[in-house]
Amino acid sequence: MGEIERWLENLDIERGKSSWLRNIFDKMGDDPDLDEYIRPTDGDVWDFIGKVAEWINDPNKKGIPK
Repeated sequence: MGEIERWLENLDIERGKSSWLRNIFDKMGDDPDLDEYIRPTDGDVWDFIGKVAEWINDPNKKGIPK
């Protein structure tokens, strides 16, 4: 199981190679007005993506962080 799968394992998604991503997006939902819509939480995949974006956009970065 990869890191992204661990962040989203509570969604109980079938992890087939060809359908995994579509299943994730289907389960997360697309209407924030619905109760079952999955919202970002502290420490989840969206925090990780945000940190990657900050690093990419940092003009003073010096290589890959440890």
